Amino acid sequence: MAGVSYTLLVDGRPAPAELAEAVEEVEVETHLALADILRLRLGIGLIDGGSGWSLIDEGSFARLSSVRLVATIDGAPTAIFDGHVAETTVELSDDPAHASLEVVALDPTALMNLEERVREWPNLTDSAIATVVFGEHGMVPVVDETRPARTQLDTTVIQRDTDIRFLRHLAARNGFDVYAAPTSGPGVVEGHFHSPKLASKPAGVLSVALGEATNVAAFSARHEMLRPTTAAGADVDAGGVDEQTGEARSPAQPALGRRALLNGDRPRHTLLRAGGLSTAPELETLAQATVDRSTWAVVAEGEVETAVYAGVLIPGQTVLVRGAGTTLSGTYLVERVGHHIAGQRYSQRFTLRRNALEATGAEPFALDAGLPN
Repeated sequence: MAGVSYTLLVDGRPAPAELAEAVEEVEVETHLALADILRLRLGIGLIDGGSGWSLIDEGSFARLSSVRLVATIDGAPTAIFDGHVAETTVELSDDPAHASLEVVALDPTALMNLEERVREWPNLTDSAIATVVFGEHGMVPVVDETRPARTQLDTTVIQRDTDIRFLRHLAARNGFDVYAAPTSGPGVVEGHFHSPKLASKPAGVLSVALGEATNVAAFSARHEMLRPTTAAGADVDAGGVDEQTGEARSPAQPALGRRALLNGDRPRHTLLRAGGLSTAPELETLAQATVDRSTWAVVAEGEVETAVYAGVLIPGQTVLVRGAGTTLSGTYLVERVGHHIAGQRYSQRFTLRRNALEATGAEPFALDAGLPN
């Protein structure tokens, strides 16, 4: 089994020994569509003859102070969380040994959700807007280009929301993911706005019911079969007063398996609400995004012991699943990971998605492929 440890940093520095030793439980949930969240549960005690409580009265976790968690697997560090304190809860007892402090921290998108505002974005594509917004919040933009380009004579995008909600709206109509991700540098966070990175090398192999090679403690999968197969929308172009239409009848994203989904003799068709999109290219992009999202119809959930898996699952990466049968084995996209650390135990609960069934035959399932297993 792999050697596993973690490091907690507060305000950019390793947690003092007293604080680190007080940690009883760590939970982190990372997600492609929601803000990452960290929960710390710490034991506290009376100080100075009963005049105060440790950690609470010492101001260890001030509002929006930075918290970072790094997991180290066999000497290789991976940043799991980088964010800011958003809430603390104190539980006291007549027995001081049972008193505790719970700290909740959110990733930097929480800071992008503090101010609702109205502003114009003339002459900019959605990707250019995302690049500017991430830059304003000190993030490194990781952005895919979007089309069509707009001029002020055609359309001016108006923001009437917080920055992160606005970006999520733009991402949805392009079929993109939008999220913040920690990097190897403390305080350096990437702002992601792009389609799923499906061509990247799988980050690991999850082995189900394979004897001594098994590294998955639990695994379940479901296939959602009534998602829209085709999508269409229409609106009127205010400039030319002409009807504009857009339609998509098949996914544009690469399939992660041999048998693509959304097939069938009784397909589901959906009509789109344009939401201010009034040109054919914009409507086509929205329709394609709807169909592409629908293809992610296979959802798998499970749990691994980190020391056995010998790696860390990261949302946005792909991972291989083997031993789940001909239909369900293959490549998946990691959507959500729940990290749980208590004492010496470190487990990960995961949610994976897939837009196809069966393996392609090109997956590097072998244990000598340089992947965690």
